[in-house]
Amino acid sequence: MRFVRFDAFKYAENPLRRNFIIAVATALGIEDRKYHEDLYSGQATARIEFSGGAFLKLLWTYARMFAVIASASVLVVAVLAWVRSGPFQQTFIDMVTDVLKAGLAPAALLTSLTVLVSRTLTREHKTDAADSDEQFERLFSSLVEQSKVKRLVVFVDELDRCAPSDVVATLDALRTFLGVERCVFIVAADQQVLEEALTRALQQATPADTVNPYYSSGSGYLDKVFPYQISLPPLFVGRVTSFAAGLVRGRGGVWAKVDVDLIVSILIPSHVRSPRRVKALLNAFVLTYRLAEQRAADGLLETDPSLRAEEIARLVCLRVEFPLFARDLLLDHRLCEHVVRYADDAEAELDGFVSADVEEAAKAYARAQASVDVHLTAADERAEGREAARTNHGRQLVAYLLKTRRIPGPGRDLIFLQSSGSVFGLPAALAETIEQHAQNADLVALKSLVAELDVRDRVAVLSLLAQQAREVIGLEGRNVALAVLAICSDPSFPLNGGADAALESITAHLVGSPQELPADVVPGCWRLALAGKRGTATDLGRIALQHAELDEDVDLAMLLLGHASAALAVDAERVRQLLSDHLLGSGADEVVAMLKQLPFGEAERLVEACAETLTMELTTAIENHDAWKRTAQEPDPAVTSGAIATTTPVADMEEPSSPDPALRALASTLEHWYEGAPAAAHTIVRILLGLGSTGGRSTVEANLMYVPAVRDVSLARLVLISARRRDVKSWPKWLGVLAPGLELDAVKPQIESMYQHLWNLATEDESPLEADIVGDAADAFVRLVNDRPASQHPDIAAIVLASLDGFAKSDEDAAARSIVIGALHPLVESGLLDRRVILQNESASVAATLSESDTTTLPREDGELLNYLVGTVVECLRDFTTAAEHPLSLEQVTTLVEAVEHCGWLPDPQRTRLRILC
Repeated sequence: MRFVRFDAFKYAENPLRRNFIIAVATALGIEDRKYHEDLYSGQATARIEFSGGAFLKLLWTYARMFAVIASASVLVVAVLAWVRSGPFQQTFIDMVTDVLKAGLAPAALLTSLTVLVSRTLTREHKTDAADSDEQFERLFSSLVEQSKVKRLVVFVDELDRCAPSDVVATLDALRTFLGVERCVFIVAADQQVLEEALTRALQQATPADTVNPYYSSGSGYLDKVFPYQISLPPLFVGRVTSFAAGLVRGRGGVWAKVDVDLIVSILIPSHVRSPRRVKALLNAFVLTYRLAEQRAADGLLETDPSLRAEEIARLVCLRVEFPLFARDLLLDHRLCEHVVRYADDAEAELDGFVSADVEEAAKAYARAQASVDVHLTAADERAEGREAARTNHGRQLVAYLLKTRRIPGPGRDLIFLQSSGSVFGLPAALAETIEQHAQNADLVALKSLVAELDVRDRVAVLSLLAQQAREVIGLEGRNVALAVLAICSDPSFPLNGGADAALESITAHLVGSPQELPADVVPGCWRLALAGKRGTATDLGRIALQHAELDEDVDLAMLLLGHASAALAVDAERVRQLLSDHLLGSGADEVVAMLKQLPFGEAERLVEACAETLTMELTTAIENHDAWKRTAQEPDPAVTSGAIATTTPVADMEEPSSPDPALRALASTLEHWYEGAPAAAHTIVRILLGLGSTGGRSTVEANLMYVPAVRDVSLARLVLISARRRDVKSWPKWLGVLAPGLELDAVKPQIESMYQHLWNLATEDESPLEADIVGDAADAFVRLVNDRPASQHPDIAAIVLASLDGFAKSDEDAAARSIVIGALHPLVESGLLDRRVILQNESASVAATLSESDTTTLPREDGELLNYLVGTVVECLRDFTTAAEHPLSLEQVTTLVEAVEHCGWLPDPQRTRLRILC
């Protein structure tokens, strides 16, 4: 007895009868071509048959061929004999004889035989491939006879896995061979599946029989084909598990490493009855376990599969039995827990962060309302039936999850067969915890956890979260992006090497988002933007700078502005606004502290960039505060007129912020920048003086000792203009900040304006400026211009001489002139005013007075005029020896002496004294 297995599912779409015969012949070891190749192409044979007629035909053919060959040979020999030397006839006869002996006859004979065999003696026989039931039956019967077996048992398997049309085709093919003797056919299949397939495939061919419904069903067809039918009883649940355990118990390999009974009880759900399904589950478990071992060996899975065999079994069962549910595990590996939670309590609150999609999916699975697999149902099957099958399958999922609720997982690392941190060198448990904190936006817990790691692991965490940010979307993506910013907020967190990757992965989740960042991640946002080298760094930096919290939190704002060049490159206008707002608000001290911490070059760039905005904002603040003070000092018209006031009393008006703290704060930077950042210090001075306010000038005056030497012409003008409006006592300090090499022509109008103001104060009638104060101011001017030629000095002589214009005609004129002359002494002594200019002017003036003939009354002996004349003449002629050494020229001295000699109204003894002097 021989057994042969035929896989109906394997050959379902192939020529069944031919494949059946080939499969049986192969199993029996018979290699005859008619049971293999010839089944598709048929058979052709050729045989040689010999007869008397053929023999005569061969002789005739030989004679003809001999004549043709002989004629050709004679012709060739004749030509050769003619060209050779010697008698032609004898040569020709000899050559012909040799040719005939050598090969003419054998050649002719061989040729004739070939032609005869190919045309007359060969007979071809052709057998076509079998194509009818009778031919296949005879061929199979011949195969059985040739095998010499007493009994051939053909086992047809997998028929119930075929499509309905293939089921019918297979049964129809088998029917062809059922009549062959010594053959037994056994078909193992689910009878219900076969009957359903036959019913669907044959319903158009078999009319309905209402009297005998049996003849209208698929079972009726089966009864015709199979006279003997045996139904095997289904296995109990326990028996299925025992059957599965029996298949693998005692085997080596994977099953020797695990608890077989426990694993099988987890792996086989209670609704499985099919041995084939059991084997599929067992095989899937082994393959998954082996794959997990290999991934662990490669360093991608940081776990020992033998310690988590229960999780693997649960995962395999879900993938095989409930594939759509297993697919959703990719969204959240805790989906099993969520479904069990909702199955116990439909209104339960899930722990931790769970996305809306996962939450809805868990509820649907718990209510058996979601598909857990794709069901292969006929198109004409009623919707109620399809829905019932889907719901029942969903209930089986819930039952399985409840049955295995004590089994952990499956964990995320087993689902992906890769530990989250393995690529980045982090322990799997740590990496998964970090990912959970990030996805749930538990930033406090995340920062606390990361703070305990060393530098290498921190860098790995950044790479891990960057990878996670690339994989998630929506709210989870934003949460992970915030997690990246949160850990980067720690100033000690290393950003070298991973900043650009993090930027690329999180920027898309943040740019354009209607939700503003939490304030506590803004520092991380800024640090990451500073560390990045790509264009997305600017986008992230702008997000940080535009954060509304910077308007309220001065410390946060100064943290960002402490990187001045980067901040200006990202959003210069925002930087100006933040700096001015906090300086004029309550954060002046913090602003100054930040400015002083900047490198000198950074400080110069920041102050220069913000100078215009600071000047405008400070000017506005000063004007508003001055307006409030003026209003507060004005009397209320309603009160003074006795009327009832209808406006807000001045005392109730809120005082605007005073600009004084901001002015003092800016001025305090001068000492810090005096040597290291003179440009920044000059910009501060420019801002304060550019306000045009008393407060600004007073603030600068109090810090003039910290103002670096000014060489810039525009700033020098501003210093001189401001100094003129200050007390003359402070002029030396103001003038002291101007560098000696300053271009005088550029500031000449401002210096001459100060000269005029100084001279006006020195010659006031009521309270002229003290001589020492004038002298100190003059000394300061001299120090400023002393290194330049006199021709380049601003002219003070013209200002002074304007006050000495004309000549004295009375005591009053003389008294006024004496006061002026007394006021100019400090100028002369300091060297600012040339003494010769004054003497020359006064010499001419005295000569004019002495020459005056219209004097109606003689001056008194002790009068101011006589004293003025005597004193001036004495001063003009003192130490006169030669004109080259004296302030007056010989001509000027001669004019003065002649005026004295010819004066007719000068009384004695003054006249005598002057003549003696002359």
